[in-house]
Amino acid sequence: MLDFNKCIELKPNNSDGYGNRGVLKVELKDYSGAIEDYSKAIELDPREGIWYSNMGLLRDLLKDYDIAIICFSKAIELRLLESDVPYNLKNGWHKPPTFDNISARMNALARNYHYRSMTYEQLGKTYEACKDLKEIQREYANNYSLQFEGPGTFIDNQWKVGPQNLEKRINKLCN
Repeated sequence: MLDFNKCIELKPNNSDGYGNRGVLKVELKDYSGAIEDYSKAIELDPREGIWYSNMGLLRDLLKDYDIAIICFSKAIELRLLESDVPYNLKNGWHKPPTFDNISARMNALARNYHYRSMTYEQLGKTYEACKDLKEIQREYANNYSLQFEGPGTFIDNQWKVGPQNLEKRINKLCN
């Protein structure tokens, strides 16, 4: 925690310090502190989808589903914008595309569809949950080896559900 506090002290306008401290606060179960830090990270860098995604996961954990949906939707919107490479390069957001950074963006986008589908499911909004699951299937499952472990965690580097398990979830929920 001290390292993040020092980072914020040295660079108070850098969203990474606040966002990463928010992740640590979630692990320490300081949820109100994490909300404050994620909110500050979003205020400082509203184009960074990871802070919306993390805020969505936290709000989902706190059963604040309506705000979680808003956060996941914003994260999805920002990830879709990131796929507009010429626009992003013109605005200096990202390096030129490589397989690795395109693949990482696609996985992050699919993860946010997955998280939002689970939140919709918690709200009993099956139609919306199915729409998100089918979007993952349509766009990504056949082109990338997406792997995710539901329901996901805040630092969730290895989420595992391949195309077969995604198909099973769609069949169970959507039929």
